[in-house]
Amino acid sequence: MSTPPPLPHAPPAELVGRMCQNHPQMPAAHLCQGCGAAVCITCDFALPGGVHLCPNCAVTPRGGLTGKRKGLLVWALLLAVVTTVGLGLVFSMPMDEEAAGAVFVGLFITGVIGGALGISCFERRMGNPPIVWVAGIWNIVLLAVLVLLVIVGNLMEA
Repeated sequence: MSTPPPLPHAPPAELVGRMCQNHPQMPAAHLCQGCGAAVCITCDFALPGGVHLCPNCAVTPRGGLTGKRKGLLVWALLLAVVTTVGLGLVFSMPMDEEAAGAVFVGLFITGVIGGALGISCFERRMGNPPIVWVAGIWNIVLLAVLVLLVIVGNLMEA
């Protein structure tokens, strides 16, 4: 049995002594960020942003949502509900101009944060279930409605 060729750089500490899952005679150069498998230089799919995948993960996108994406999705949906209910209350309850302005600023902030969270749920490489689209579009539509209300309100004052 021959000695495996040396790596062009020193491997990270977690890879010392580990071998490639597909080529047991080759030292591991990276861990797949999709499944955690050790891969050699030949098997490594290096993507932009320092992402390293094994051949299987590179050609087969993972299904479902990761825990982080689920958390972002829940917050995006919660903020969409809060903004929607808040808009309904603004139009259904009589308020003086100052109170309405303060509520409107609060709704605008929840709309911006909800929109940002809704967009951050999207993943180009992985699938995006319909609920991710619902959260993103719902928050962006609410934000557009708030901006249009500000524009219309300013035009009516002039």
